Amino acid sequence: MQEIINANTPYRPDITSTNGLQFKNGTGTTTLGAHIYFGSDDKETIADSYEWSKDGTVVANAQTITVDASGVVDKAVYSFKATVAGKVVASQSVTITNVDDGTSPINLVIDSSNGYQFKNNIINTTFTAKLYQDNKEIDKDGTKYAYVWSKVNSDGTVDTAWNLAHQTSQKSITITNSDVWQRATFDCTAEPLN
Repeated sequence: MQEIINANTPYRPDITSTNGLQFKNGTGTTTLGAHIYFGSDDKETIADSYEWSKDGTVVANAQTITVDASGVVDKAVYSFKATVAGKVVASQSVTITNVDDGTSPINLVIDSSNGYQFKNNIINTTFTAKLYQDNKEIDKDGTKYAYVWSKVNSDGTVDTAWNLAHQTSQKSITITNSDVWQRATFDCTAEPLN
């Protein structure tokens, strides 16, 4: 009778993780462990063999597997099968996620060497586009981004001739009285160079 009971008693599967089931920003590792317990026994039974799969593809034949965040894009399902006496007696799966909390935005600031307002048509200043991320200036030498300047006249019209003359990437431009009649708005956009 006990043999019949033992033959029909299921194994309980369990998966342990040394570092949780969620990665952040593609960094970190965790070791998954496959464990089985016979019936209500709290003592682990060691299977004859273990097989780990990632999203349905076999990746290891071991009781433990180390998962690196670089191998998880968004999410991956890891599952194991435990075999005793040639028979799969237990299986379980977990979903590991890799979340991206986003990168800090890049802010463009236009600095002026001689202020932003001028009187009596005496205008001579250098505008410099500066990019900041995490409160640090990036691309100080102007080699990682293309800087494109544009100008809008005092009446709100785009100054096409000026924009064409300044369409090549320049981190800094010099503004003189020949660039401004009464009033003008200057802008700069920065695009990463690939």
